[in-house]
Amino acid sequence: MRLSRLSLLLCLVWHTQSVFAQEPSSGDAGDGASEKAALHYEIAEKYYRLGEFAQALEAYGKAFALVPRPELNFNLAQCHRQLGQWEKAVFFYKRFVSALPEAEQVALARRFIQEGETFLQKQEEKAAAERRKRLGRITLVTRPASAEVFVDAALDRPAGKTPLTLELAPGRHRFAFRVGDEYERVEVIEVLRDKSVTRTVTLKMYRAGLDKVTKVLSRRLPAWGLQVRFVNALCRSGVCRYDEDYDGPREMPAMIAYGGSIALLRHLFTAHDRQADLVNRSRRFLTVGAEVQWVRQALNEVPRPITDLHAGAQVRFTFFSGSMAYALVGAGLALHESRHNPEHRTVTGQGAYVKTGVGFSVPLAPGFSLDVGVSHLWNFWDNPAVAHDLLNLVEAGVLFSW
Repeated sequence: MRLSRLSLLLCLVWHTQSVFAQEPSSGDAGDGASEKAALHYEIAEKYYRLGEFAQALEAYGKAFALVPRPELNFNLAQCHRQLGQWEKAVFFYKRFVSALPEAEQVALARRFIQEGETFLQKQEEKAAAERRKRLGRITLVTRPASAEVFVDAALDRPAGKTPLTLELAPGRHRFAFRVGDEYERVEVIEVLRDKSVTRTVTLKMYRAGLDKVTKVLSRRLPAWGLQVRFVNALCRSGVCRYDEDYDGPREMPAMIAYGGSIALLRHLFTAHDRQADLVNRSRRFLTVGAEVQWVRQALNEVPRPITDLHAGAQVRFTFFSGSMAYALVGAGLALHESRHNPEHRTVTGQGAYVKTGVGFSVPLAPGFSLDVGVSHLWNFWDNPAVAHDLLNLVEAGVLFSW
């Protein structure tokens, strides 16, 4: 519907003789605006009657820009409705009703407002249904209830409290659950497209004693570590022997060595992995370090112990879940000094070494862990008189973390 022909004529008379003339103006400029507005209005009416609603909308808009008559809100709304632009149509209908509540077309405008809002609501429901088809729904229930739920990397913004239903993109998602400082758990759950699943999660409570002490440590995984250990080594028969000038047996019984080592470690995990997190969260990452190791072999048959010094680097493949387990590979330089020959002369050597091993660290207190490891050490000396290979290094000590 448009303004009737009679209304149009009255509108033209009104806007040429009264309203446009009353618009704020200065001299001929105000009269010129009114004349231009009337011309655009006439052009808009012609386009509307021809069904050219886009051109009519443009012309009505130009008239309104020159002289913002409230009646034109109805014409603008009609054009938007004819173009299927219901959101803008409802907007202009409401402006028309608000500005001219006693106008003849108010009842019609209100009917179109209701029609437009119904259409928009149905469109929103349809869009929501399409969106739900692209997403998956998961309902999370915990024991105990009312646990805060953190989804994926949003560790500082809880998605809500259980029981909780979420709509998420299909795929695997990480859910962290927390009830105060007493219960926590992490679960990785797969969300299926256009499917609804319910998952019940039983949270873990900190055990008395060790977990209560170490939960501060696990909240923020330390990036650095200083490892100090006592070394007990076994050099087995058939590998260790005296130098080539020795007239005795070419093989000697297994001998025991002792010593110490110190290593500076750097854990190479992401910034996300180091954020405040859960005690039972499992993480895998690399650790690099620099190590110095001193070993002293005490033999009854020789007048002076055999001494080895090793300095090198190592790479650890680390698994963390409250405690820390690792497998390592290392290499570096080695120095040797001994007097295990008939003349009791000092024999020295230098070379390289390769080290492999496994170990684990158990937290005892924040920043302090018990560390135990077993490793195998190969020495490659430049002096053929130095021909021993240390095997089965048993290392135990402490790990300071920060």
